[in-house]
Formats: sequence, structure tokens, C-alpha cells
Amino acid sequence: MPAPGFTSGGRRMPSRVTAWRQLTAADIAASADPNTLLTSITDTGGEIVCTASILGGGTATPSQCYVPRWTLVDPDNPGAGAIDWSAGGYLSLQIWAKFGTNYPSAVREAFYLGIGNASANAVLMTGLYVQSGGSSTKLAASTWSGADKNTVTWTNAANVLFGEEVVTPLVSGANVILSYGSAYQLDDATSPGRVASSLTSPITTTAAGSLEVMAAFSGDIDVACYYRLAKMPVAP
Repeated sequence: MPAPGFTSGGRRMPSRVTAWRQLTAADIAASADPNTLLTSITDTGGEIVCTASILGGGTATPSQCYVPRWTLVDPDNPGAGAIDWSAGGYLSLQIWAKFGTNYPSAVREAFYLGIGNASANAVLMTGLYVQSGGSSTKLAASTWSGADKNTVTWTNAANVLFGEEVVTPLVSGANVILSYGSAYQLDDATSPGRVASSLTSPITTTAAGSLEVMAAFSGDIDVACYYRLAKMPVAP
């Protein structure tokens, strides 16, 4: 069997996953805050440190939170500018997030990270939030205003939030289909890591190809977050 990354003929094949790109508060391109939650957001010690109020009522879905947005670029070629996803070449966005001192632990605190079109409210995100009306912590694969979720026990120092948002460009036209989002709770305290909980959320929303990286915050959250892109498969 050939080694990973090689064909049977010994030729190295191009990677189908880009490098990781870290998100920072300094690079936020735009934001929305419908419930006026944000106090400040800064970069400290490799983490985005968001100081914000907790949503006053209801479930802290992305649509109710403070939502910063970043220009979506290829981490392997950031100088090329924003990606037109509908042009093809990319299949999904993967996210990796690890919390610092502050993470979703109080009722209606939340953090989500993913991809979408803010003008159309068409998004797929991976998240962690504490349920309204109770104290259950939920792992979420989320749309703009709803979420499939699993109840989890979150050990902050040991866990990583990982997810994949599959967005497929259409054969014709300038639109894409947001196909499904996934969420994983990874045990980062052991090597190799293991999955503690996971779920997926199917969706068939059509959106324009001008997508952005998006996050959502409710409450005080410290988080180091990254994304990378998976490229369309090619013939083996």
C-alpha cells in the first residue's frame, strides 16, 4: 500500500486540504450585534477574547448573538483575496477551536464558528452553548436560527471543538448549496485524540457564492480558532 500522499507509482499527489489559518479579532471585516451584547473583542495570548453580555432570553442561536465575520481566503494563498466559492475547487470548511478560561458554561452562553452568507442568513456552524431554561451544555451543528444538538459534558482544558461545513458549488450559475454541518467534541488531552460526541445537521439551502467565515458569541468567551479548506476530490 503506498504511503499517505503518494500514488502507487511513487508520485506525491497535491494535498486536498489546505493549511490552517488562525482567526484574530484584528482581522474582523464586519459584524452584527442585534441584541447589543458586545463590550469588547481583542487578541490576547493567541486567543480571541470576547467580553459580552449573555443573551437575555431564548436560545442563543447564531442569529441572536454578536456575529463577527472574516474574509474567506485560501490559507495556502491568502494574497489572492476573497474566494468565490461558486467558481469551484472547494468542498468544505473545517474549524478547530479550543477555549481558554472563559467558555460557554452559564445559561445562554454560546460560541459558534462556521461559514455562510450573512445577507441571506444562510449559514452552517459548529458550536457549543448552554441551553435556555436549564443548565445542559449542548454540542451543536447549527444553521442561522436553529441547531441540531447533543448534550455533552465539557471539560474545558481537555476538549476541542471540531467541525466541518460542507458547501457544494453548483455546476451552473453563481450559487452554492449548504449541504450539511457537523460538530465533534474531541478529547485533546490524549494523543491521538478521540471523539467524545458528534452530530450532523443536514440542510439544502441555496446561497450566493460570496461566503464569509463567521463566528457567534454570547457571554464572555476566550477561544483560539482556526479554519482550513477541503478541496474537491480528484480522480485517484
